[in-house]
Amino acid sequence: MRRKIISIISISLFSIFIWLYVSFTDSYYTTVKIPIEFTDVPSGYIVSSPSIREVTLSIQGKGWELAKLTLGGFREFIVSLDGKLGKQTILLLKQVDKNPWLTSSLSVIEISPRSIELTVEKIKSRKVQIKPILEIEYTPGFGQVSDVEVIPDSIIIKGPENIVDKIEFVETKKLSLDNISENIERHVELNKIQNISIPSDICRIKIEVQKIVDKEFDNVPVNIIDIPKGRDLIVIPNFVKLILRGGIKVLGEINTSEIEVYVSFFHALDDTTGALIPLVNLPENVTLIDITPLKLQYIIKQF
Repeated sequence: MRRKIISIISISLFSIFIWLYVSFTDSYYTTVKIPIEFTDVPSGYIVSSPSIREVTLSIQGKGWELAKLTLGGFREFIVSLDGKLGKQTILLLKQVDKNPWLTSSLSVIEISPRSIELTVEKIKSRKVQIKPILEIEYTPGFGQVSDVEVIPDSIIIKGPENIVDKIEFVETKKLSLDNISENIERHVELNKIQNISIPSDICRIKIEVQKIVDKEFDNVPVNIIDIPKGRDLIVIPNFVKLILRGGIKVLGEINTSEIEVYVSFFHALDDTTGALIPLVNLPENVTLIDITPLKLQYIIKQF
């Protein structure tokens, strides 16, 4: 019984083999879509803005050949530029013989599209800034207390001259964070730009986050600027009180010498109200909430 079963299996396998052999010796058609690869590009030049990046081939061949092609994986369809520069229109059917993987036993019946338009341009390099795209929601009572630090802050891009000249920066992918109450340090991918080569696809983002508080600064002196010779300007009072808002550590490290409150002599000359509003320069990432008094009386003296 066992021998009978083995004989039946052997005959069945042999029959299947014969059927496959006969079937695969017949001719068949297949359609494939494959990427284009450019060759024979002059040194220092690059292909810019090709009209297509893939080509569709209708191929006829024996089943064995098509099976080997399919199982082996389709390669790129090679398009040779023969060292030519500038704008070009290339008939793709004439490029078939540049593709050795299309053996003599295979016939290309149709190529779609039939031609490709492109430009061969000089390669240019340029350093541009990295622009972070951020969407951050902080925990109530917390906030950003430093400028966004991008590491590296710039990158060298390389590509066709006419494209590189138009690029002002490289954006990151959007970084979205919620409920943030501590310092941020993340690696973020850079957005790719078509036809442009970028040496790295990632950067690091750092942001200092602190609890946001208000702090009073009393007796901040008011400076007088732009005083011409033979004139003087006296403001009353000559000290103000400020309420500033910022990170708790940032405000704790600020002293009044880092805060500039001033009025200009020429503002007094142009004034028609009898009072001056002082101007305030603050350290970065600090906000003015209130100033007392808001207006200062003044006296102009002439010598």
